[in-house]
Amino acid sequence: MSANNYNPCKEDYEFQVFPKSGILFTNMNKNLRNIKDILNKEADENEINLRTYLLSSIQLNDKKFIQNGCAPNWQGNYITLCTCKHMMRTAEENPENWENKWIAGLLYKDENSAYLVYLMKIKKAFESMFDLWKNLDEDTKISKSARKNKFGDLFEPKIDKIDIKDIESQVNPCNYYPPCNEHVHIHSWYFDIHSYYNGKYSVYLLGNNENSFIYNEKMIVVNHPERKKFTQGAYGKKWTSNKFIENIELEK
Repeated sequence: MSANNYNPCKEDYEFQVFPKSGILFTNMNKNLRNIKDILNKEADENEINLRTYLLSSIQLNDKKFIQNGCAPNWQGNYITLCTCKHMMRTAEENPENWENKWIAGLLYKDENSAYLVYLMKIKKAFESMFDLWKNLDEDTKISKSARKNKFGDLFEPKIDKIDIKDIESQVNPCNYYPPCNEHVHIHSWYFDIHSYYNGKYSVYLLGNNENSFIYNEKMIVVNHPERKKFTQGAYGKKWTSNKFIENIELEK
């Protein structure tokens, strides 16, 4: 079994493992200068194209990060955000508006700053779990499957029950297989399939894996631009790329 296809529902993993191969592994712990250069290519003084939020499932063990949850999920060589920040994932007017924008997940550090845990450019936002599922390759589905992985963030649709033209059918939890008994969302998984705010269903975010960066240790610090406290807002905090670049630095 490959490193990206491990099965914690049958094996005794206590946390979601970091990638050990593939492009997400290659891009892991990308240095500060590279991150600034990548973001600087798309920087527009007036365009708000990046959103940060605080992660609640990450713990710090000395200098290392431990991911106790299923979101963000970095199995299968892609970062996906499907089972967390449900309200934030209704923030854009339509799914297409998410494309090519950036999401950064942070871990609270102190009064005015946080550690960068991951940064991804959004490749596509999907209207339903079914829509995401049918657009992924088999290896990625296996790696992220909540039926096989207690940290998986993909719930497998019952294909014969879903109407591909009916969004209500696609967001009905009854049309999906439940996760394995050990799953971290075993008591709330149906909400990950059917979450509705402000007249919209939550979308499912798939990262562009060439522009997805994960950190497994304290390396880059994000400072609040107004030197205020980072809070767990429902919609996250919006930035321009320029402003984000100005406020990131190496951990001292």
